[in-house]
Amino acid sequence: MAGKVFTETMDRLDPTSPERAIATLDAYIRYMIERIDFSVRGVFNAASAAGNSNAEVAAEVEALRNDLSAARSVISSLQGGLTAAQDAIISIQADIGSASTAGTIMYELSQLDQRVSALERQNNTPNTPTP
Repeated sequence: MAGKVFTETMDRLDPTSPERAIATLDAYIRYMIERIDFSVRGVFNAASAAGNSNAEVAAEVEALRNDLSAARSVISSLQGGLTAAQDAIISIQADIGSASTAGTIMYELSQLDQRVSALERQNNTPNTPTP
């Protein structure tokens, strides 16, 4: 097994040297392949030691893969639902802002109407001199 190329999180690639960046990626991919192979061998060895056959382990791994695929599908669906909910909330907030503005305008129009009515009443009242 080759030596470890990176820690658990891959470091930054050199943007000034594409050759070096590709070589780094190649080394990292090879390292990860070795780690995965080692892990899979360990799982099969542990399963054999526990009395399970490789076919049983492979069937369980396949079932796990199917479950993960189904979970991924549900998560994608939920993300779509969350996006739709966020859009609806934004729309509701805009409606609330519009309703608030409309309410303010209606109140101001009502106040203006009352003032106009008061002025009209005042102008329609005959001016009689007081003795």
